[in-house]
Amino acid sequence: MPGFEEGSRWMAMVPAAIALVVLVMIILLRRSFVAAEPDEWLLRIRNGRLLNAGIGISLFRKPGEVLARFSSTIQRVKFCADALSREHVPVKVDGFLLWSVSPEPERAFRAFNRLGIANLERAHHGLRNAKHLLTSPQHHAFQALLAAEVQHHMVGLKLDDILADQDSLTLGIAARLKALSDSLGFDIVQLELSQVRPADESLLREMSAASQEAVRKEATRARMEATEQIKQLEIESATRVAAQESRARFDRELSESRARLDAEREQAELQAAAAELEKARLQAERDLALARLEAGRAVDGRQSEIEHEQALHKEQRAASLAAAVLQREEMSFAARIDQTHRQAIADRDAMLERVSAEERKSQAVREHELARQVTDRVADAMASFHEPQWITIGSESPTSAMAGMVLGMKEIFGRSGQQRDARQV
Repeated sequence: MPGFEEGSRWMAMVPAAIALVVLVMIILLRRSFVAAEPDEWLLRIRNGRLLNAGIGISLFRKPGEVLARFSSTIQRVKFCADALSREHVPVKVDGFLLWSVSPEPERAFRAFNRLGIANLERAHHGLRNAKHLLTSPQHHAFQALLAAEVQHHMVGLKLDDILADQDSLTLGIAARLKALSDSLGFDIVQLELSQVRPADESLLREMSAASQEAVRKEATRARMEATEQIKQLEIESATRVAAQESRARFDRELSESRARLDAEREQAELQAAAAELEKARLQAERDLALARLEAGRAVDGRQSEIEHEQALHKEQRAASLAAAVLQREEMSFAARIDQTHRQAIADRDAMLERVSAEERKSQAVREHELARQVTDRVADAMASFHEPQWITIGSESPTSAMAGMVLGMKEIFGRSGQQRDARQV
């Protein structure tokens, strides 16, 4: 029947329609599901507002929503800036900046809007690599923006500060770029200045000449200081070695002295021990002798008392005899003294008598006795010569010469006697 056949045909088409719908839904789901790589940003935007953003996330795109996908890797951009210093000297600065999109979703959306980051969801012929964020025009614009910031920062700096302290210059430029990065939504990873120099090569040579001379002076001074330090180290080393040798010698001598002292101490201890033994032996002998003496005293006590009494009797008798002898000697000495005294008195009296007799003699008697004494003395003198020889001077004979000598001596003694008499008067 025609109706039954048409219904059967429609019933056969239902599974095909269902399958077609399911296939379309699968295709739509696959197209709406988007997953980012682990190093990629994924932004979901509706009506110019950010709905969702993250790195390496996956989501379903609804109708009317825009997806933006771009790399989250660090980017490198070189720049070259021609600037003027405070003295209006042209300066050339070369460097590079490492940067990346900020990890904060709002700032990442700001970087996508303002930097012109290429969306990998669409085909871009200006990208050389999918890991790049900017196309060539945007890259050049970013370089120009960095160069402008460097120029504005260097206007207030002196040339010496620019050339001498590149670390401070780098920090200053990085601080200035911090405001730019906040406004554009990217982070500065690292800023490096590869070269900072005056644009005029002759000025650079003149400045480098002074710097080179200063460097030479500094190098010379450093070499001299190094030489002095080496000499000082040598002196210190020699002093230290001498001190160590002296210390070692002192330690060796100290150890030897200690060894000698130990040996002497041991020897002294041995001698002390021997002395103690000897003392003990002597004490034993003394005790034995005392014991023997006590025993002997007990046996010979009476005999000793008798001998002692006899000795005392002998001493008393000897003392009496010595007293008698001493008394006899004193009496004999007193007699001799008395005899000597009497003899001295008799001699004095005899001398006084002779002096008185001489004073009573006349002058003629005195001269006669004096002449006789002179003659006797001359005769005695002549007799004492064994082989007498007489030498005369002149025509006188020996006898007449002798007579003249006697008369001369008589006259001399006569004058001396007269002078003595005159003094007595």
